Amino acid sequence: MAGGRTLTVALVANTNSFRRGMMSAVRDAQGFQGKMTALGASMRGMVGPALAAAGAAVGAFALKLGVDGVKAAIEEERAVTSLAKTLANVGQAFAVPQVETFIDNLQFATGVADSDLRPAFQRLVTATQDVTKAQDMLRLALDISAGTGRDLQSVTMALSKAAGGQFTALRRLGVPLDDATIKSKDLGAVMGQLSKTFSGQAAAAANTYEGQIKRLSVAFDELQESFGKGFLAGLGSTADGTDNLEQSIRDLQPALEALGTSIGEGVRALGDLTNGVSDLGQQLDVPVNKSLSDFSSYLVGLPGLLKTAAAGVGLFTDDTV
Repeated sequence: MAGGRTLTVALVANTNSFRRGMMSAVRDAQGFQGKMTALGASMRGMVGPALAAAGAAVGAFALKLGVDGVKAAIEEERAVTSLAKTLANVGQAFAVPQVETFIDNLQFATGVADSDLRPAFQRLVTATQDVTKAQDMLRLALDISAGTGRDLQSVTMALSKAAGGQFTALRRLGVPLDDATIKSKDLGAVMGQLSKTFSGQAAAAANTYEGQIKRLSVAFDELQESFGKGFLAGLGSTADGTDNLEQSIRDLQPALEALGTSIGEGVRALGDLTNGVSDLGQQLDVPVNKSLSDFSSYLVGLPGLLKTAAAGVGLFTDDTV
């Protein structure tokens, strides 16, 4: 008995201690849960709008990529076609693929976009009538442009005039050329002197921070063009996809014209109905300012009223419809 009492007291004491410990643990857990719930709500409040904004930004970026890409692809096609025609006109049509590869590699190496390189090369090949000379002069033009800060178009124009024996434009660029070289009118000597002075300037500029950003910009622009080219290719060739789409649009014109006519006639009929109801309302002494929905109740009861009146004078029997 004594042992049993001692055991019972020990169990009660241990149970109370255990219960207090558990309650304390539960309170701590509930407090932690509350804190975590509040943190989760706070995070949702912050992250939710941020994710929504990020989603909207991604959508806007995708749309811009598509629109700009198609524009760039269209402009590039026009420029490529124009250069190819120029090369054909000077008897260098065979060089079109090689020239396009040259321009593509040059833009990635220098950070100067092909939209600037292509017209510059076109001007030079027109002046020299020779692809190799035009390529050498374009490289030199890029070095002079980087070394003097002059824009590529101005330098190219001066070099193309020099190819025709006019060196005044080069002098106006401020490039160092001695009088003897100018008087000799030797294009090779002039290019040699300019190359000695400005050689490597374009490559050095391309490796600066600014140059690296320009090269990345060129790469991104080419990515946009690739998307645009893919989209246009999906339409098919000019003789297939685009013409078919154009014809489909033209085929829709009569149907859309008929739809417009039907809608217009419907609107006019609705106006006539409104005017007719208004006139009938006035004849039946219904206030003109009553709405059409209010006056409809008179119209609903009108057949019954007419039938009752007709039956009173013996016009209809109960079986008359």
